Amino acid sequence: MGTPPYNLCELEFKGEWIPDLPTEDWQDIKAQSTDERFLALVGWNTSGNVPGFHVVKIDTKNKTYHKTKRIFGICKKIYWNKDKFSWVKQYPPNNNHKRILICHI
Repeated sequence: MGTPPYNLCELEFKGEWIPDLPTEDWQDIKAQSTDERFLALVGWNTSGNVPGFHVVKIDTKNKTYHKTKRIFGICKKIYWNKDKFSWVKQYPPNNNHKRILICHI
């Protein structure tokens, strides 16, 4: 896959509760619920040099988090959609075609 076509960032948490998550290999996009209870982060997962990511949903009230399984493709955007997070993912180009899919967590 080479260098990801998107930015990498490191996480730095501050506050009473800090989730036990790695600080490296994150994409520089995030989303938060309107009441600020939930936060979603996008982590790179390029196993075997194949584009992929996972979404981590953090519940700041219950001090828990959930990490999705590896998702094939590249996360283009993540956002809060009524009562859940949604993201737009792009599959890597195959035969000069790009496919985009909207997913929910």
